[in-house]
Amino acid sequence: MKTKLTLIFILSYFSIFAQDIKMSKNELTKLLCKEWKIDSIVVSGEKMTLGKSIQDSGIEFKNDNTFVEKPYLEKSDKRYWKYNVEKQCVELFKNEKLIGTIKSVNNELLVYIPFLDGEAKKIVKSSEIYLKPIN
Repeated sequence: MKTKLTLIFILSYFSIFAQDIKMSKNELTKLLCKEWKIDSIVVSGEKMTLGKSIQDSGIEFKNDNTFVEKPYLEKSDKRYWKYNVEKQCVELFKNEKLIGTIKSVNNELLVYIPFLDGEAKKIVKSSEIYLKPIN
């Protein structure tokens, strides 16, 4: 019984971080490059209630492989995205540091997984942000 529970835990852990973007760079760019608004956030398996400021937040991806968080935050930060074909995901960078991945995207939904570090990693088991296109 203990072995079965351990196996279920391991499989569920890896399925949370599974990537499934399988398309050409051009297809991805056409699909991704628009403005996305936060629809919901799931932290440690629990859907969170969104405050007004979060409801108005989102990300705009641009054709030059950059992105802007809305509302616009720090001007000096260099933010860009990169399609990692081997891992089948989109990686997001801020000032050359990997800050998260997009594990799936389609016409109706984008799933973003921010990387947690420091104290957040000790408290939060997982975090997923679901975004919907604005137009």
